[in-house]
Amino acid sequence: MKKNYLLIILFFVFISFLHSDFIIPHDDAVFPFLESMNNLGYTEKTFFIYPQYYNEIVEILKTLRNQNFPKQYQKLAEYHYEKLSMNFPEGLNSDIYPLSKIPRSAINVFKSHSDKKRLVTYNKDDCSLFLSGMMGKNYDIKSNNETYNRRYEYYGLEFGGNIKDNFGFFTQYRKGHYDGDLSFILEDKQMHWSGGEPRLVTTCSEVDFKNNFLNFSIGYNTFQIGKTITSSIILNSDITPFGYMKYYKKFGNFHYIGINSQLLPDSLTSSSAYNSKSYAVQTFYYNKDSFSIGFGQAVIYGDKTFDIAYSTPLVVFKLIDFKNYGRDNQVVFFYSSLKLFPGLVFYENFFMDDLKKKRLFTKEGFSGLASQTGLIYNFSNFPLKFTTEVTVIGPGTYGHSPQYYPQNQYTHDTQLLGYSYGANLLNLASEIMYFNSKLHLSLQYENFQQGSLGENPFIWEAGDYDLEFLAGKISRTEKITTEIKFYPYPEISIHLKYEFQKKEDSEINYLYSGLEVRY
Repeated sequence: MKKNYLLIILFFVFISFLHSDFIIPHDDAVFPFLESMNNLGYTEKTFFIYPQYYNEIVEILKTLRNQNFPKQYQKLAEYHYEKLSMNFPEGLNSDIYPLSKIPRSAINVFKSHSDKKRLVTYNKDDCSLFLSGMMGKNYDIKSNNETYNRRYEYYGLEFGGNIKDNFGFFTQYRKGHYDGDLSFILEDKQMHWSGGEPRLVTTCSEVDFKNNFLNFSIGYNTFQIGKTITSSIILNSDITPFGYMKYYKKFGNFHYIGINSQLLPDSLTSSSAYNSKSYAVQTFYYNKDSFSIGFGQAVIYGDKTFDIAYSTPLVVFKLIDFKNYGRDNQVVFFYSSLKLFPGLVFYENFFMDDLKKKRLFTKEGFSGLASQTGLIYNFSNFPLKFTTEVTVIGPGTYGHSPQYYPQNQYTHDTQLLGYSYGANLLNLASEIMYFNSKLHLSLQYENFQQGSLGENPFIWEAGDYDLEFLAGKISRTEKITTEIKFYPYPEISIHLKYEFQKKEDSEINYLYSGLEVRY
């Protein structure tokens, strides 16, 4: 017991010397802009992992504001800096107190401005905090011989900032309920039942401590690893959030990130026994000028919530355990990008869930492997970006036998951590995107074919996953998605997305729309 108290005291002594930072969510409009700046060579910052830290992003925007480059990009740098800036007035300020402020504050939202309004701010010495409330409504339509609709109304808050030099945090929270056709509502994997009603809660939150040695964070969120326009083959952000501890350190041009988390087991949605499920990932990447390369490994393990062996690079020694017992599931991945010339970038992501020497040079050699290759072109004088991407997922990728190792599936809350469409597929995709301070337009086309064997990690066929690529009956799908995101003012966002899916025997049309006000 005394030893535990000593560890707790040492921990608080350690964090008392730390400095703070907090995250910017990965859906923020600043990221497509900064990715283009990197592609064109105006900044060395390469975006492989989301979300990112606030201070680093703001420092990049400060530098870009003072650079001489095309006018439209210059305006975007200024806009995003003003939108994210925390140059609040001294002391405590609120736009709802006294009450006489409310009419003037409401009118000011609809006047031309680039600085983002917050409901409450506090600024004194090294402490800068903000609080914003939000309300929104989504209305979605699905058409497939019959027409279905669903409506989602929600409220929430965004709260964050730095407190002195030893505490930084960010929380974004939305809570609401669904109405409409139940079959369509149930397509949202994150929907849950509460009080007999279908509800949806989305949140991301992180508390961060930082010094010259390490960033240490505790949070509840999702991550994306690797560049992509479809879905990451390594770690996909479009899933239910999970609790985690994160470690980050930058050594010059080298970056280290480690994450330990507790996953929701898939058995929670079925009658099978509860099996605890945890996840640890570590990645190390190098970024310099026109070239970036990274390597990493991840482990899905069960029957315990935290294993110190998985939180350090020494996890490679656990490979012996994996080989002898097969109890845990380790995966290895690689990602890289190369700027061929300013504006043209090649990227590659590679994922290995299982590798057997006996099948390596056979027709089953791609089982358990995944590859994603893309080419990006950014126009130098106009904020327009074109990307084309090829994704190949081998049979059996992301899956181990649920009969013997139910905690080993590369899944979380019945959702794939990796490529969201599953395995044993070939996907050809292209996207064109235009963006400015008020408008984001994108058009994406996907054409993928998928074999019926080894494509679903939740289903284990008799025998092994040693299958030929695109094994079984092949299904073909075409998907066209066009999306408009309109920001008439920094506090108001409107989105409209149309999605068309064509399969051999069916056609499905989706129309997603929504309005959010955040102040």
